[in-house]
Amino acid sequence: MNDNQLNQAIQQCQRGEPAGFEHLAHVYGSRLYRYFLRLTASPADADDLLQDLFVRLMEKMKTYHHHDRFERWIFTVAANLARDHFRRTGRTNALSLDAQTNPHHDRIAAHLADDRPSPVEHATNNEQQDRLQDALNHLAHIDRDIIVLRHYSGLTFKELAHQFQMPIGTVLAKVHRGLKRLQEILKDHD
Repeated sequence: MNDNQLNQAIQQCQRGEPAGFEHLAHVYGSRLYRYFLRLTASPADADDLLQDLFVRLMEKMKTYHHHDRFERWIFTVAANLARDHFRRTGRTNALSLDAQTNPHHDRIAAHLADDRPSPVEHATNNEQQDRLQDALNHLAHIDRDIIVLRHYSGLTFKELAHQFQMPIGTVLAKVHRGLKRLQEILKDHD
């Protein structure tokens, strides 16, 4: 979607026109669903969070300012919604890099699936994915959040620093140390 189309969809949303929300759901829905799925390890929770996100967007679109980068803004809303979900349910996020979905029961996943597999989805077998899952679960909660958000949102390090209210150097260090720790854990399990 080019900037003009995005601005048009945003303006439609701000006027309460369903076409704008449908367009945003088409463009961002797949990535947001995968982001929620990786955080919750539950297709049902990811489905609920995605629906809640678009309800929240209907309420908050009037507060969006065009000088902000929309992608950063929508993933900030998604991250806050996920944090609220974990606080409300009393769970910590259970990352799953191989959350198996049943295409017959997971209508949103099937509807939003796109042909572009994420780098994580390139893993060739369950053993590799289980090892990566286990390694991620050994990271500090904030480090996992930053790494997963960076991977699924494509946010810049500067945007992540703003999202997590940390200096950019801290975010860079957390990503660097987190990825290095993942490599060590995976290497130890070989």
